[in-house]
Amino acid sequence: QLKALQSATPSTNAPYEVRAPISGTIVSVSKSSGEQVAAGEAIMEIVALGTVWVEAPIFEKDLGRLSKDVGAIFTTAAYPDKEFRGRLISVNKLVDEQSRTAKAIFEVPNGSGQLSIGMQANIRLDAGERLAVLLIPREAVLDNEGKKIAYVLISGEELERREVVLGDE
Repeated sequence: QLKALQSATPSTNAPYEVRAPISGTIVSVSKSSGEQVAAGEAIMEIVALGTVWVEAPIFEKDLGRLSKDVGAIFTTAAYPDKEFRGRLISVNKLVDEQSRTAKAIFEVPNGSGQLSIGMQANIRLDAGERLAVLLIPREAVLDNEGKKIAYVLISGEELERREVVLGDE
């Protein structure tokens, strides 16, 4: 009877197939080959990077300007010329006493797989009021005795000097 029990017990070198509940990228392995694994114990960590969540601190004074339809544009140091767009998922109701910020979470499609877990990102929110403004090259704005001016072509070769008010650059 003991021999039958031993032969029914699998060898530690027997191959086992382990199936993950999700597909993704393995980011850490917590067990070695031949090491015992208990039920429910993690063998490895897998992340699905098709969609990532970006956490961003939002200043308390700006929280009233956020709404579910606010757009967010992210850039990273790894891809400074590429913009990633996301949508607001939630805003934490707890404001940090030191920084006076609340954590907002944005969902960002990452089909290209360029965004990785732990990356830092710069965020630009489309949460301000909309203004109709004229966009001109930075070089067209001149400093004249502390005032900002630009020259406007009136007709042919006739230019008119105008004082301008600068907004975002």
